Amino acid sequence: MLPLHAIQRRLLEAGIPARLSSTAGTFLCNATMYTFLHTGPAGRGVPCGFVHLPYLPEQVAALLEDLRKEQLLELHQRADLASMSLATMVEAVRIVLGVSLAAAA
Repeated sequence: MLPLHAIQRRLLEAGIPARLSSTAGTFLCNATMYTFLHTGPAGRGVPCGFVHLPYLPEQVAALLEDLRKEQLLELHQRADLASMSLATMVEAVRIVLGVSLAAAA
């Protein structure tokens, strides 16, 4: 089991927004996680977890532009508009790995 609360605490201490979830997300994310859990190294006792990273800011900007043009949904109805810079995502992954490896040692 990964040290989820320690990972979340370190991410928040670093100023990186993070929350814990009991689901990997929608179909593809869940399929990836559960396939790893049942057929990959996790089945042999190797800890694993799923880290969902948000869109890049420019991806959200393009999505917002498309929504504006299509007028399909009110913006407040969208739950997928979070974004994060690539540098912040890389730092988040470094923290996740570092905390996980330290807990396994």
